[in-house]
Amino acid sequence: VSSLASLRRTMRLASWKRSSFAIGVDRGVLHLKRVGAMPQFAVGDWDSLGQQTGAFLAGIPHQTLSPRKNRSDLWFAACHALKQGATELKIIGSSGGRFDHQLAALFDLSALMQAHASLRRIDFFGDDERVTLVSQASGKVKIIAKKGIVVSILALAEKTIVTLKGFEYAL
Repeated sequence: VSSLASLRRTMRLASWKRSSFAIGVDRGVLHLKRVGAMPQFAVGDWDSLGQQTGAFLAGIPHQTLSPRKNRSDLWFAACHALKQGATELKIIGSSGGRFDHQLAALFDLSALMQAHASLRRIDFFGDDERVTLVSQASGKVKIIAKKGIVVSILALAEKTIVTLKGFEYAL
């Protein structure tokens, strides 16, 4: 998320509440603290916090990851949330402005969702977009959007049925 004001707006769009279980992922710890929210857990390799890592993690249970790994810090955070019993995830500002990171996160968490039937929905909120992953176990999904809003639908699972009503372009 590009600025403090943008982060606050995105958190409102995500209906984030201070009572929500928050996991700070790497630099996300700093962003949460900047808006007055203390994460209940933090995970990362801390490559984006630099010298300040110890100060930002003080008093927060956390998991330190190796910078050399085949999974993203976000994937480890999602696994921790699953262990805590989460069935839905709201991910705010995860791309760091990099499309390749966002795309990798989508595919990584889609695979995690397919492996864990209890995980039914993942919402990614960024400055100008919202991406929602839903599991096949969720059944029908209704998307309500204002006229003129761009909606893209991608089937990431092999056996997916998509039907649309009220869209400008039919399938």
